[in-house]
Amino acid sequence: MTERQREIVLGYAECSMNAVETGRKLYLSYVTVGYHLNQIKKSTGIDPRSFYGLCKLVQMAKQIGG
Repeated sequence: MTERQREIVLGYAECSMNAVETGRKLYLSYVTVGYHLNQIKKSTGIDPRSFYGLCKLVQMAKQIGG
């Protein structure tokens, strides 16, 4: 998981899985947030748009980040 993907995952979780709010928080378009979520799913095989998948990705992101 890249640093940018980590930032997207954690921001998406903090914004209660709302792409529009995540975009506002990270100064991105919600379309860009969606693109990154799709890329995360492709690279990890875990869907960040599902609650279970997002929980797993947040756990991974926190382990990577220290």
